[in-house]
Amino acid sequence: MLAAILFATLINPVPLNDVGPAPWAYGYIGGLYDGGTNFDPADHLALGLQRAAKIESPVFMAIGFGETGSIFDAFTAMTRDDPRVSRRVTFVNAACDGCDASAWTSQANFNRIRDTLLAPPA
Repeated sequence: MLAAILFATLINPVPLNDVGPAPWAYGYIGGLYDGGTNFDPADHLALGLQRAAKIESPVFMAIGFGETGSIFDAFTAMTRDDPRVSRRVTFVNAACDGCDASAWTSQANFNRIRDTLLAPPA
C-alpha cells in the first residue's frame, strides 16, 4: 500500500486517455484509439452500430465459482423490479460449484451452457 501511495505521489501518472497524441514514455502515444484520439474510428463505429442493430435479445451472463452464482442471483433479484433495467435483457447464471479455470475452457462446459442455459424456450 505504501508503495502505491509513493508511486502515485512521486510519479504523478496520467490516465492513458488524457495523454493525447504527443509521444510520451518510450515513444508511446496516448489515447484509447489510433492517433491519440479517444473516439471510435468512423468505420469501427459504423460496423459496431450495424452489428448492435442485429442483437435481438441481449444476454447478461455470470460465469465463475459457486459464490459467483449466489451473488448473481442476488443481483438479478435486485434488478427484477427495477424500471431502469430493460426487460429485453436475459440474465443467465452459468456459475457452477467446483468449476475451476480448466472447467471453463472445457468443451463439456461450453456445451452445458449452450444446451441448457442458452437454449431457446420450448
